[in-house]
Amino acid sequence: MSEEYIQSKVDEMNKRLRKCPGFKTPYEVYYSTVLHLA
Repeated sequence: MSEEYIQSKVDEMNKRLRKCPGFKTPYEVYYSTVLHLA
């Protein structure tokens, strides 16, 4: 597997909506936390 393929799958999973954190993506949850702490 190439690095580009793996990164595309990681991005795909991180941009998928999740029911538990209020229908936010993991990316949105992470960056809202990081920006809140800064």
